Amino acid sequence: MFGTLALFSKPEEIQIPNLVKDENGNSMTVDAAKALLEELGFTNYNVEYENSDDIEKDHVISQKPVYQENYKVTSSEEFVLTVSQGSLDDALAEKLQNTKVKLPKKMIGKKKEDLIKELEALTEDLKDDDLVVKYEFKEEFNEDVEAGIVTDVDHKGGEEISLDTLLNITVSKGSQFKDVVVTSVVNQSETDARSKLEGMGLKVDVTYEENANKSDGIVISQSINANKTVKEGTTISLVVNKQPKKSKVTVNVNLKSLMNYTEPEAPSAPVTTENTTNETTSTVPTKPEVKSAKVVIKVGEDTIYSETKKLTTTDITASYTSSGVKDVKVYVDDVVKYNKSVDFSGGDQTVTVE
Repeated sequence: MFGTLALFSKPEEIQIPNLVKDENGNSMTVDAAKALLEELGFTNYNVEYENSDDIEKDHVISQKPVYQENYKVTSSEEFVLTVSQGSLDDALAEKLQNTKVKLPKKMIGKKKEDLIKELEALTEDLKDDDLVVKYEFKEEFNEDVEAGIVTDVDHKGGEEISLDTLLNITVSKGSQFKDVVVTSVVNQSETDARSKLEGMGLKVDVTYEENANKSDGIVISQSINANKTVKEGTTISLVVNKQPKKSKVTVNVNLKSLMNYTEPEAPSAPVTTENTTNETTSTVPTKPEVKSAKVVIKVGEDTIYSETKKLTTTDITASYTSSGVKDVKVYVDDVVKYNKSVDFSGGDQTVTVE
């Protein structure tokens, strides 16, 4: 008994394409590789992804079966394409960029360590060591804020940021000046007090005050009490006793000139004389009457001279020793005829009134 002989045709074989490089030698994209496979009739293919530092993202790294010249397979052959998903850095960058968190509402004014805890807590639930808030601290001297306190952040509190954002945070490292314990310089000379305080790194400002009960040139008071702690460079004000310099002023008054007085001419009076022979009558001048006036010299509120003098007087003299600036006044019959301010710190001097 003879059976029927079935004839089967051999499946057509196709040259394996190069799916890694195109005809120009350039790296082929995964989309271009899949299109070429389908164009040639290969529909059984899978795509796998892995990181690559050398092959651009979404380009084919390798293929199976490997491309060889004159190597043909049937259209049912299974192809596996390994495609780059970029470098690890690129992948991480994309992951960080796509993950967002909301910053704490208040950051400035907090302690550095407290802010770090809050920033770390923002990504705890993500359970991924790569997904953390990135921050960088910069420390600056600050005369107003104690060390370790956040003074500035380059993003606002409550702002939403992606994890590829770097927070720049400024933290105070306190004063650049050392602490100084102030010492008492009261009753010391200005020179010694200044030398001592400046030697401690303090600035010294001096004002002067007159106090007759204290020695000249010594410190009466200081603006910062002894044993108080301040920073280097702090200004301390000292009040130093400055006894006034005294000098003598001599006041010379030419009353006649001051009053522009002209002495009256003497009137004539008849005089009769007798001798043994007869009587003789002649005229003899009489002494004229000269007017007088009360002269008062005052320096400030003090009267240094007070007398009634004839208006022909030219040599009234009075002296006064004092300090500071005072008015010198000359009164004639209670009327001010002369008034001048005199600075006694200028040394001994003479005031001529005429």
